[in-house]
Amino acid sequence: DEWSQIPEDVQNDPVWNGNNIGAYFNASPEDQSTCDHLGTVMKEASSVVDGRCDFYESFGETHSWRVLDADNKLLPQGDGAIYHVAVF
Repeated sequence: DEWSQIPEDVQNDPVWNGNNIGAYFNASPEDQSTCDHLGTVMKEASSVVDGRCDFYESFGETHSWRVLDADNKLLPQGDGAIYHVAVF
């Protein structure tokens, strides 16, 4: 069950008490030794470095580990839509 994987502090956040609240749950794969978990855009700027997927951001010339890419998720749009992100 996805809900059981969410930390208790996140589950108890007051944001869940609102109306019309929904969520997308995205979990990163345990094996990060390839970049197969990335979408098309992120894969173009990523490679395996020291056995782990590394994203190179060319504007700031920085490297970072991207454990999850959800670029294929389409969020519903509407007047006044507000989205919250929890990363843990």
